[in-house]
Amino acid sequence: MPFKSFLRGDSSVEITEVEEALEEYYDVEDLEASPIDGDNWLSVPLVVDDEYFVKVVTPQNTYTHSVFTLARNIGARVAGSMPFFESFDSPLEMAEHELKAAERMRKAGVNAPEPLDVVPVDGSALLVFEYLDGFHTLGDVDVDEEILEEVFVNLRRLHENGLAHGDFSLENVLVVDDHVYFIDATNLSNGSRDDAVSYDLACAIGALSTQLPPSEVVAAAFDHYSEDDVVHAADFLVVVRLRPGIPEGFDVAGVREAIEDEIGEPL
Repeated sequence: MPFKSFLRGDSSVEITEVEEALEEYYDVEDLEASPIDGDNWLSVPLVVDDEYFVKVVTPQNTYTHSVFTLARNIGARVAGSMPFFESFDSPLEMAEHELKAAERMRKAGVNAPEPLDVVPVDGSALLVFEYLDGFHTLGDVDVDEEILEEVFVNLRRLHENGLAHGDFSLENVLVVDDHVYFIDATNLSNGSRDDAVSYDLACAIGALSTQLPPSEVVAAAFDHYSEDDVVHAADFLVVVRLRPGIPEGFDVAGVREAIEDEIGEPL
């Protein structure tokens, strides 16, 4: 079995069970849920009646998250840093953590769907958000200069308020009426700011450089981050290349060359 298949495992959900759990929780009838297509590893996303986004977090998703966290923290050690992301013991803990981080994002002025509830169900958890009508993922739109700018504005605002994304990918950024919305984040542990910021930057540059020339993406990163932050991001590029969620075509050498062009010397 391929390693990625093993990691993804069986995180399928029974749609009717989700509908019944939400109907009981909200005391309503005849809710209809449908899956959202995408390469999702840490939850099973659904749309319910064009009124709610629901992320179903299963035990398999929690296990996959712990493996990703271990890999990221090993990558941090390889890059000469201390571990800076945490894992979770259960789907409920993972969902409650994301709900609190989403609340902090919105308070910080970062675009994000409003988090509403966490609903426990049969060892899994349902994380409920407001629905954004007419949304597309970042991978399904033509990324222009304005969208690129807004991605880095929101990412910088996230970091300035003690948060990190931790799983930046084209699937985890939504675009609605030419505005971007982040749908995942995590709190930062003490003393980990520089490493987590540069890891996020490496993920963002890696994902966006499959949509635009690396030179444009790296130049935008330098507009919003210090040279130290972006140069440190280069330490994580190889680790990022191996993670799910980064599309084929991520040119590590091209990104490194673009960073070198910006700083005027070899990395």
